[in-house]
Amino acid sequence: MIGSLKNFVFRVSQNRYPLFFLIERDFRARYTGSAVGILWSLLQPLMMVGVYSLIFSLVFGRRIGNTPFALWLFCGLLPWMTFSEIVKGSAGIIEKYRSLVTKTSFQPEVLVLVVIGAAVTNHVMGFAVLLALLLLVKQTMGLLILTIPFYLACLVFFSLGLGWLVSSLNVFLKDVGQAIGVILQLWFFHALRSAP
Repeated sequence: MIGSLKNFVFRVSQNRYPLFFLIERDFRARYTGSAVGILWSLLQPLMMVGVYSLIFSLVFGRRIGNTPFALWLFCGLLPWMTFSEIVKGSAGIIEKYRSLVTKTSFQPEVLVLVVIGAAVTNHVMGFAVLLALLLLVKQTMGLLILTIPFYLACLVFFSLGLGWLVSSLNVFLKDVGQAIGVILQLWFFHALRSAP
């Protein structure tokens, strides 16, 4: 296992310059041509939180102690949105960069990092919005803020593993890319039902 990890880190370091270029290109491509541009990475999570807050706090009367429900929901939605973005994006990543894999020595397992890099960039921007909202309503994180690097590492490694699985399966079975969105939606609503 240590040998495989060392090989993967070596391949990533070998392809680091094209990898950074692809991450930047993938991130920019999402917002090219839109009127609001990069602000969508901030607006999208805020709009989702607004809709879910409206449904769960007003319609179903959900509250979590003294914390505003929207903030509690935002804390849960932010990692989920990043995770689902990585898994969905990984499904077609090898197909998207097929010429890069077949015509150069670029390793296909490194491609999932392109999706992860763009999604984590979005996540960091959303996290900055969350921190601003917490300060606005005078909520503090205290020492829990020290767990953020561990949480982010767990999110990235779990997403990386599932991303590899989905991307490799999609090469042989194109239905995987179509089905993954439905599976993630069902998983999300199952998690919501289990929430306190």
